Amino acid sequence: MHTYANMRTFVSLINKTKRSMKRLLLEQSLRALGCEYDRHGGNHDIWNYENGRKFPFPRHSDIDERLAKSMISKAKQNRES
Repeated sequence: MHTYANMRTFVSLINKTKRSMKRLLLEQSLRALGCEYDRHGGNHDIWNYENGRKFPFPRHSDIDERLAKSMISKAKQNRES
């Protein structure tokens, strides 16, 4: 296990290794798959898949890449059904 001189160094290393996708890019990808914005929720926006099902969309400027890939794959599945 590594030891770090201060916590700031440790946090900056974590932030560099975390992969994320910009919100605008994810929005464009989902719109291309037939998804559309529905309304603002409490902490998330609510979007609709092409088939009418609703899903939450986080309001962060950077969205975790794994979450973004999951949202895109679900949009593709809901497009087919």
